Amino acid sequence: MLIKNLFKKDFFIFFWLPRITCTILFFLVYENIHLDIDAFNSSSKQFDYIPDYEKYLYTFKWNPLFSLTLQSIHKFFDKTALVQILLAQLISGFSCIIIFSTSKKILRISNLAILIMAIHPMLVLYGSKFCTENFGLVALAIYLLLRTEIRNNELITRLKLLQIQSKAILFQFICTLFRAQNIVFLIYEIFCFLKDSLPNIINQLLDKKKIIAFTFLIFGVLLSIGSILINSFSTYIRIMSSYFWDNPFLLDAKKIFLTFFPDTSNFSTIQLGFGYAVSYIVYLFLAIFLLTGARERLVYEPWVISIGSFNLNYSMGSSLNESNLSTIYNNDFLIDFSLKVLLPLIIFSSFHIIGLFYWYKKTKELGFPISIYPLSVGLLPLLMHPIMRYFIPLIPISCIGFSILLSKIFSGRLNLIREIINNFYRKI
Repeated sequence: MLIKNLFKKDFFIFFWLPRITCTILFFLVYENIHLDIDAFNSSSKQFDYIPDYEKYLYTFKWNPLFSLTLQSIHKFFDKTALVQILLAQLISGFSCIIIFSTSKKILRISNLAILIMAIHPMLVLYGSKFCTENFGLVALAIYLLLRTEIRNNELITRLKLLQIQSKAILFQFICTLFRAQNIVFLIYEIFCFLKDSLPNIINQLLDKKKIIAFTFLIFGVLLSIGSILINSFSTYIRIMSSYFWDNPFLLDAKKIFLTFFPDTSNFSTIQLGFGYAVSYIVYLFLAIFLLTGARERLVYEPWVISIGSFNLNYSMGSSLNESNLSTIYNNDFLIDFSLKVLLPLIIFSSFHIIGLFYWYKKTKELGFPISIYPLSVGLLPLLMHPIMRYFIPLIPISCIGFSILLSKIFSGRLNLIREIINNFYRKI
């Protein structure tokens, strides 16, 4: 029944048809969205290029289930690119439709929301890449689907609740092995399961000996899940833990601290603590804009902004050769960089942040699990490495929120037009 609904007429008109059309158009213009000096980075100009492709194709250290799937595709199929694009479109599309359908059960939203998801440039682009980011959409779709099932079931029993939560833990565990970012959903589902089940188990321990075995079974499963996650993501833990304060990318709290406090030799412990806190608060404020709108070009490739005596240099990534250096300081590069990197940053950030605000505004009465917790999937990237690719799971939520704003604007104008027409006829 669920699969059948994914292809019903409204979704074909408002999602699949616009998504396929935009994908074709995006493919035709994709090379033109890159900077003119980026000829040295040919892989970034491939429409279906998978981020960190080499890591997943030759090792299981990173997102092991995704690595296994990608390696299997290359083992069993000749035309791997077509298979990967098809799978990416299906995974991205089904997830967006489920997020929309689930949200429609708890909010008053129109088909405008699913249409915006269909044509959103970032979802269109990554909807053609078989990459881990699409499994972030899957995790959010599962989370909202099962959370709303619990919320909307007025006659739910404890046994039924635990069954749903067990299913949620299993699905989110699988999603986490496809995309490490999804671990926040797994943690929450485990927390809810323990909160709802353990008190009842403890109360019955003295009465029923079978409960003891059941308790050990639960803890055994949870310990096994924890052990698999730790072993699978040990590389992530080792590398990303060092990024919390200082990382090699565009922005981190340490850079801000050194800007505000270049000389800390005479600082007391309290002053240092205050400086660290202020720096991280400023970092988080700036990181929100980067997470919701920064293209990877801003982070992974070098650039220079030179306006009069003002010069801002960023050299992370591939180094510029002499010919590129000779052209990067002229006005042509500044215009190119502003139109293709800075302007999209402003537009995407504005759109996404406004959408998140309206999502929260309309769902705050539904409680923490639906209103706020889904946003936690962006927390770790926000703290460590904010670029828009890590915001992909939350883009559908921003689309829904922004559609609510547009519907409000349009409905207000339509009501005004109706009122003017009615007044006109009354006078006649």
